[in-house]
Amino acid sequence: MLGMNASERQDTCRILKTFQKQSGATFPILIRTDHLFGIYGRQKKMPLEVIIDQKGRIAHMAHRFDAKIFRSVFRRLLGPTPSVKKSRPKAVVFSRRERNPIRKPPTTRMAKAQVIPGGASGSSVKNLPGKTSKRIAKLATTKPSTRPAKAILRVPYKTFKKAHYSGHWRKGTYRIQDVKRWKKLWKVIHSMTSPVPSLPKLDFQKVMLIGAFHGEYSTAGCKLSIRDILQKSDFLEVQIEATYEDATCLVQKERVQPYHLVLLQKNKLPIRFSWTTHTVSCKKTP
Repeated sequence: MLGMNASERQDTCRILKTFQKQSGATFPILIRTDHLFGIYGRQKKMPLEVIIDQKGRIAHMAHRFDAKIFRSVFRRLLGPTPSVKKSRPKAVVFSRRERNPIRKPPTTRMAKAQVIPGGASGSSVKNLPGKTSKRIAKLATTKPSTRPAKAILRVPYKTFKKAHYSGHWRKGTYRIQDVKRWKKLWKVIHSMTSPVPSLPKLDFQKVMLIGAFHGEYSTAGCKLSIRDILQKSDFLEVQIEATYEDATCLVQKERVQPYHLVLLQKNKLPIRFSWTTHTVSCKKTP
């Protein structure tokens, strides 16, 4: 791991020593030269993270650290790590009289059971302890449950708005049921545009708005969508999926804030949001 300084000050060495002491950095930092700056430094934004492969070629460049993308690049360069199976230690019983440990062998108890034929209602069990025989007899005489399983219903909805850019910089979910909260969220979404578009009118007596916001991402290879809404026994489950394109895809390096807004019929049940992630590879398989 190497760092590179991009400044042109005369006291660069003194500033780098002070930075290493304050930040606790243990990796070496290169002083800028025209050759190094021509390769890595002609960037509009700083700082810049660069991953170099075993042959000295640039494998990945990014202005913002993303753990998922960096892991995928390192896995592609270094290969999968071997898995190690952990074995459970056997139980050891220490004797009070002796200091040496005594390994307790596994014991299996087999009980002889005599079943008198006669169907589920007339069967009985003998030669077993009292409680065990009663439990087995109770299981033999009980009838299977005939209660129907609780059905999971799919709630119909329609997309109100779906876009890649917004003024909502953080990850979040919303359930909007009144005009006041809808107006506040609309201003946050269009906080980077001028003038702010007019607020769409929604009848919150009949419908409600569900929103999912991914937050800011460093490349355009990020997409967000509400895949499904399910009505279970006592709540609604909103399934959200975030899709990312890995380092094998040619994506534009720009900051995006994807979001998805949907409309559905008003419901008083509580809502649970479930997030799933999916990585897409553009590498062609032979």
